[in-house]
Amino acid sequence: MTTYTDTDAALADAEADLTGFAKVSDVVDDVVAEIVVDVVADAAVASLTRSPM
Repeated sequence: MTTYTDTDAALADAEADLTGFAKVSDVVDDVVAEIVVDVVADAAVASLTRSPM
């Protein structure tokens, strides 16, 4: 039989998992943003240094 304590523990575990996922998601967002900035900056520099010929 499931008790309220078991349910509370399961909810706490689920909340911890979601919090962990949110933290990982934030890190991934930061890394992707840095990569996008690097790619855009590299493309801008390449367009400035490209030979017109």
